[in-house]
Amino acid sequence: MPMRIIKSSSRKRPKLSFVLLDWSVRESFHILHYLRLQDCDRDDFEVIIIEYYEREYEGIRKYEDQVDTWVALQMPPSLYYNKHLMYNVGIVLARGDIISICDSDAMVQPGHVQRIVRNFAEHPGSIFHIDQFRNNRRDLYPFCFPAFDEVTGAGCINNVNGRTAGIVDQIDPIHSRNYGACMCARRQDLIAIGAADEHIDFVGHICGPYDMTFRLLNHGLQEIWADDEFTCHTWHPGQAGVDNYLGPHDGRHMSTTSLFALVSRRVLPLVENAAVRMLRQGRPLPAEPDSLLVDQGRAAQWRHSELDGGQRPAPRDGEPYLAGSYRGARVVSAPAGYMGQWIGRPPLRDLLHGKTFTSLDALHAAVDASLGLRQRFWLFSYHALSRALHIARLLVRICRRPDLLTGNITQLRNVAGRVSRDQKITFSGVQDVLIYLGAAPLRADPPAQVVVLDQIDELLLRLFADLRVLPRVNTVRVADLADAGKALDAARSSAAHLLIQASIFMRFYSVFRQAGSADLTVI
Repeated sequence: MPMRIIKSSSRKRPKLSFVLLDWSVRESFHILHYLRLQDCDRDDFEVIIIEYYEREYEGIRKYEDQVDTWVALQMPPSLYYNKHLMYNVGIVLARGDIISICDSDAMVQPGHVQRIVRNFAEHPGSIFHIDQFRNNRRDLYPFCFPAFDEVTGAGCINNVNGRTAGIVDQIDPIHSRNYGACMCARRQDLIAIGAADEHIDFVGHICGPYDMTFRLLNHGLQEIWADDEFTCHTWHPGQAGVDNYLGPHDGRHMSTTSLFALVSRRVLPLVENAAVRMLRQGRPLPAEPDSLLVDQGRAAQWRHSELDGGQRPAPRDGEPYLAGSYRGARVVSAPAGYMGQWIGRPPLRDLLHGKTFTSLDALHAAVDASLGLRQRFWLFSYHALSRALHIARLLVRICRRPDLLTGNITQLRNVAGRVSRDQKITFSGVQDVLIYLGAAPLRADPPAQVVVLDQIDELLLRLFADLRVLPRVNTVRVADLADAGKALDAARSSAAHLLIQASIFMRFYSVFRQAGSADLTVI
């Protein structure tokens, strides 16, 4: 069924195009109320609403004077929603020089449009993000147009002295900042990278404009986060993505497909929208580009019946891409299956070379079989020691805070669960380092510098070097962005080889991607 144009823009040359999404779930489009109050000429911006299914939401009617383009894609209800497809439709239809992808149910200040336009006047080669204050008070639902200071006051979960916790966070900003609150980029830059990726990994809840942010960075643009402008969001049911299909993610709902694009430096999408490709190649679009904008054959893969089994589906189209790692091998996903590539020197018994596997389990089994008995023994030993030390540290914490035992069992369970999860995630990356170092010469001058997050890994890497299982290395513990910068500076000045787990590189990508002359390997 072709998409339905409910309203078409008559604005000729707006500076900024807002792309707002719905998939028949929005209860309020109150951002339109706040856009009505902007302190700029109304012709400076346009508003584009993309509905994924058929709904023509009546809640938009009272703000219809603020809506310039309104499109219903009329996708069948049997399909999961795909925000990336909606991004692309908005980008193609936009007439503004700047695109802003933001929450439809956010509050924005009167100077919001001017702040975005000013950023690109001062920093034309940038990606601009505006973070969001979030308030969890249930009495503000249904949305009742509270004052801004009420939203940032009692019930606000991330207000740190007038700025969001994500903006002040130096430890894990990639998870504490809201990349989807408001992402802005020049339309020509978005088209140059192929705009949003319509790969099946981004169907459902695990998606977002940050995938374009990361690829724009790889394209050479600068990432800027406002520290003087914020949007506001109040609680509503279903905001955490319940009852949604979840594509591959890192345990905290950041797409691993996007995160590994930072490692591979990939610029183009895995699956490019046909209309976007024509624009990128400088070819004119037909007068009615519906069939180019929405590939119905590809969309058939997004059926609930295909995705509700809980298994990650193999992609049926798209380019091969870096999807993760396992015990010293990069995992490459492709329509034909999965391939493995050793990060360092391959083992003597290499069962990965030239082979494609039908499942991740089969690839993992081949990696395990390629490793010698000695390597597997030391991996097991490292894991057992690491787990024992993490448990010991938890017990020490409980001894120092006995209220964890007597006061709140749920709190204790949460602490223990977090320790277990963190140890599992950390060890997954450490395995890659152990296999890489285990294949390296025992002596190197100068010794490699291995970046770690935890003191336990520092201790165990030294122990394994003393046992001559691994070469002697210098460990560099990184706790925040400042530490990451110091580690990079030290590697440059000493000419040492800097080894970084992929997960650590991703966490501090804003620093490590500026390696320049440093000898750096992401493992």
